[in-house]
Amino acid sequence: LGARSGRAMVSTRIRLATSQVVVAVAEMSDGSFWSSRASAIVTLAACIEDLS
Repeated sequence: LGARSGRAMVSTRIRLATSQVVVAVAEMSDGSFWSSRASAIVTLAACIEDLS
C-alpha cells in the first residue's frame, strides 16, 4: 500500500448485533491519522449469541 501502488483500498466485514456508529482509523505513511465514521442501522440481528 505504498505511493507507487496507486490508490490504496481496504475493506472489511463486521457483524453488529445492534445499531451503532462504526469508526475507521487509518495511519498514513507520514504518521498522520485519518478517521471516518458512519451510522450502521441493524434491522434484523440474526447473529446473536447468548453469552450469559
